[in-house]
Amino acid sequence: MICFLIRVESWIENYTRFMFRTLRNWSCLLYLTMIDLYLSELYNFSTQGVWKNIINIKTELEKNGCSPDEIFKHNIKSGETTLFWNDVWIGDTKLKHKYPNLFALEPEKNCTIAQKIKDRNTPWKWRSCPLAAGLSQQLCDLYSDFTALKLTTGADHWTCRLTTDGKYTVEALRKKIDQLPPTAPSVSWYKEIPIKVTCFTWRAALERIPTATSLSQRGVNIDSTLCSSCIGMAEDSNHILLHCPYATMIWEKIFKWCDTNIPSAPNIKEMLQVMAKWGWDSKKKKRLMIICYAMIWGLWKLRNDRIFRGSFISPSSGVDHIKSIAYTWIKYRGNDVICDWENWTVSPFSSCSW
Repeated sequence: MICFLIRVESWIENYTRFMFRTLRNWSCLLYLTMIDLYLSELYNFSTQGVWKNIINIKTELEKNGCSPDEIFKHNIKSGETTLFWNDVWIGDTKLKHKYPNLFALEPEKNCTIAQKIKDRNTPWKWRSCPLAAGLSQQLCDLYSDFTALKLTTGADHWTCRLTTDGKYTVEALRKKIDQLPPTAPSVSWYKEIPIKVTCFTWRAALERIPTATSLSQRGVNIDSTLCSSCIGMAEDSNHILLHCPYATMIWEKIFKWCDTNIPSAPNIKEMLQVMAKWGWDSKKKKRLMIICYAMIWGLWKLRNDRIFRGSFISPSSGVDHIKSIAYTWIKYRGNDVICDWENWTVSPFSSCSW
């Protein structure tokens, strides 16, 4: 019980210290974000809801090779609010990662810089002697890292690595993110395709449409997560729009109508990537992309009619429905010349020249 109270007291002290050092400098959202990152890393705390999604930005950035430590750094003054082992204040790496063996021997892993080196004549306390463990060279390297550091008066504060003056700006972070390799699915923004359909396709490629599996994972009470068509597999976005036997039959009939082979792709994201590279004729590729988006949108609408209206139509009727969707988009939303309906049902490329 005493150990627990000591831990709580230590947490309150560190939390208050961190609040003080951040609230002196940055906007409210940035304070709270850094506080949550700080606490979740040190004490394995977690957040829920919208705030959890904000904190997940850290995870998404790290997946692409960019961490908060590459964006922010500590400017050391008194050293009383910067952690010796757990903050990045020398170079680009935390000392606990640079010297893991020494960190393992440290009894006070959350000590500050001031606690560690303010009185340089006081010997450090270790769980066991680093020299006996053969860590003399690492110990010398560690001492040499902060030999030139001189503690002064004033509070430690954060600075931004992305700007010359050290002040954080959204523009600087945006430029950094733009330099990262793309992870989001590539979507085609044709004016013939309604914006809501393009956005839906983008969300489908990210598996973020309200399927039965997705709703169940969000805590929504669902009678069954099985596909309403085949009743054999869990209903997720890739199954509804790609792998369900009902969807597969429609894809095969549509591509046969387009006189091309159906591309092999495990998910919607890769399907869009393959379709974007199809063929050498830009007009035909654009038309095929419009048809592809019409298929994705049409399959989703057919799924909703099946669930909410109890209306089930055959794959052949579904194909006709998708053909009419694509025809309407091209004829009334675009400037391209399009053939009449009779020729359209024979080939979607009737009005396209080679």
